[in-house]
Formats: sequence, C-alpha cells, structure tokens
Amino acid sequence: MVTKSHFDELALDNRFDSDEEYFRVNVYLKVFDVICVELNHRFNGLYQRKEYVKYAKVFPFADALDFKIPSKWYRRAVGALEIICGIAMAFVPNRK
Repeated sequence: MVTKSHFDELALDNRFDSDEEYFRVNVYLKVFDVICVELNHRFNGLYQRKEYVKYAKVFPFADALDFKIPSKWYRRAVGALEIICGIAMAFVPNRK
C-alpha cells in the first residue's frame, strides 16, 4: 500500500489489496451516495406535499358560507361520491 507524503497528494498509483476493498470503494460507496440522494429527494417531496395539503383550500364556497371542511373529510366525501356514481353507471340500464 502506498502512503501519501502530503495531505493534498493524490494516490493515483494506489493498488487495492483485495477485490473486496475494490468493490467497497468503487461500487458500494457510489451506490450508497445515489441512494442517499434519492431518499433525500423523496422525503423533501413528502414534506412539501404535507405542507401543501395542510394549507390547501378544498371547499370552494368556504369564504361565502363561512364554513370550513378539513381536507381529509373532503377527499373522503369526493371519493365516496365517485364510487357511488361509478356503481350507478355500471348497473343502471342505458335507455336510447
């Protein structure tokens, strides 16, 4: 193994003693770096979505009616309405 003489010297002529050390330096650390960056992006995206949902105005007439609905209830109500309408469209006969 080659020892560096100065702190800023590049050890370009350094040879790896084992395949395991070569794998650790050239593959494992690069893959680990990519995984860390991807996880950071995903967690930042989740945080941004959470902040958006927290402050989103979901009920269009909230100011006019002075009535506020939590976004969770609004999403559940719209989802249930979509399911009911889908079932009705599937089973109600079509008249021409």
